[in-house]
This record gives sequence, C-alpha cells and structure tokens, in this order.
Amino acid sequence: MQRFIPGQRMAVITTLVLSACSGDRESAASRDNETPPATAVQETVATQAAPAAQETVAPPPAVVARETATTIPPTASVQVVTDATFQAEVVDAKGLVLVDFRAAWCGPCRMIRPVVEQMAREYTGRLKVTSLDVDANQETASHYKVKSLPTLLLFKDGKPVDEVIGPVARAELERKIQEHL
Repeated sequence: MQRFIPGQRMAVITTLVLSACSGDRESAASRDNETPPATAVQETVATQAAPAAQETVAPPPAVVARETATTIPPTASVQVVTDATFQAEVVDAKGLVLVDFRAAWCGPCRMIRPVVEQMAREYTGRLKVTSLDVDANQETASHYKVKSLPTLLLFKDGKPVDEVIGPVARAELERKIQEHL
C-alpha cells in the first residue's frame, strides 16, 4: 500500500486537472469519457509515491505540543497537589489555601499563572497556594464541580469559601484573598 504525505494528493489532482484542460486529443477523449488518461495517473502516482513504509510521518505540531505539555511545572512558591495529596495539603490545612485548578493546554490558565505566583510570594506565611492539573486529577476537579478553567478556589480551614472563574485582574484576586485573611 502506498502512502501519501500531506500535499501530495493535491499534486496528483493538479496534474489530472492540467492534463484534462490541455488541448491534446487523448485528454479531450478522456474528458468526454470522464476518466483521466491512465498513463498520466500512473506516472503521477509513481513519481509522487511516498518512500518505503519504514519511514514514518511526524504528527502535526499541535499534537506534539499537547502530548509534551501534559504536566504543570511546580515553582518555589506554588505547590502542585494531586488527587492523592489534596486531602492532606488542602482540606486538612489550617488557614487560607488557594487552589488553582488548571490544565497545561489552557491558554487562560497560562495567562493567570504569573498573578497566582505573585500572590504566593506576597502572601507567604498567610496564604498557601497550590495548583492542581485537572487532566491528571479528574476526581478532585469533579468533586468540586470545576467546569471552567482556570478556576481558583479559596479554602479556609479546609472548607471552600470563595471561587474565581477565568483569568481575572490581580486586584480582583487580591480583593478576594483579603476578604478571607
């Protein structure tokens, strides 16, 4: 079985269209019968055929980016939590905890990430900031009914007390934190 790489089919179609539009008799006869000349098709397929089967075609860049961007890197100020550690790190924690429900592929999550990290640095000792990847930790995300990303939940002494959905301005997030300190 011969495989074509992207763009080769267009070359075959273009060759067929050009041969059908040329004024030679073979093309005119083929056009009348609605079939292209067999020799033109065979020559085009032979010249456009992909190399042997051992050569693989690389996936599109979007697929590669999504596969490699599946983890959220921890920072010094933001602690990454999972389904397994959520109870101990958030629910059992005393004081105020901010949980950033996010995904690596989420553009708005990446937009708000610097604001969350800045809040973590500024409120060190008064606010614990954590991050949870919803793709890898679906149980916790569904338990807290996270349906949009990013979702920021504020917990006070283990109970959810406030929620911010979507990328928000730094002042809005700071106001929410100040309300519960």
